[in-house]
Amino acid sequence: AVVPVPDEIRGQEVKAHIWIRDMSHPQDLAARELLAHCSRSLAAFKVPRYLQFRATDFPRTPTMKIRKEELVALAAPSRIWDRVLDGWVVELGNKS
Repeated sequence: AVVPVPDEIRGQEVKAHIWIRDMSHPQDLAARELLAHCSRSLAAFKVPRYLQFRATDFPRTPTMKIRKEELVALAAPSRIWDRVLDGWVVELGNKS
C-alpha cells in the first residue's frame, strides 16, 4: 500500500507499506532490491522514499480494500527505510 507522508521540502513524499510474511530475515537487501526495481519501472516522482515492512496484513474494509487512512494515521514510532539516506531511520509517527 502506498500513502503520502508530509515532507518539509516537497510538501509530500511517497511511503510504501510492504507486508512480508517472514520477517525473520534482515530487510536491508530487500529494501534496496525493491527500490532498484521501482527506479527501473516507475517515474522518478513515483519511487517511494520510505519503506515500512509489516509482519501483519493491512487493516481492511469489509470489502477487503486496504484502509490507507489508517496507515497514514499511524501514531506509533516505527522503523522505516529511507531511500535518500540509504538506511533505517525511526519515524516518530503522524506529525499532523
